[in-house]
Amino acid sequence: SHLERHWLGYCAAAAGGGAVLLHSMYRPEALLPLLRRTAREAGAAAASFLSYYVVAPVSMLVRELYSRQYEQVSDPRAISEANALLRSLLRQFKENYASELNALGAAGGASAA
Repeated sequence: SHLERHWLGYCAAAAGGGAVLLHSMYRPEALLPLLRRTAREAGAAAASFLSYYVVAPVSMLVRELYSRQYEQVSDPRAISEANALLRSLLRQFKENYASELNALGAAGGASAA
């Protein structure tokens, strides 16, 4: 079950929460700086995560797609080969299933061509 797989993490979180609670009970003046520091570190970690895993890949894709600056993800020859392959697969699909698609399209008002 989920609890059996993640019991160690839950126990560690509970122990950490208990330690913070005890610390805040015996030294309440130290709680606010601790919470600020924790929030600052969590914010920095979230910003770093977003920058590395979201912003950087999206900006690289935008540069490749719109500015034609090929850096790491793909090269123009691979793109043209993939495009040719996809076009041939689509043509074969239409050749193999055109009659069925046209029959379905005639019933719904669309065509495969």
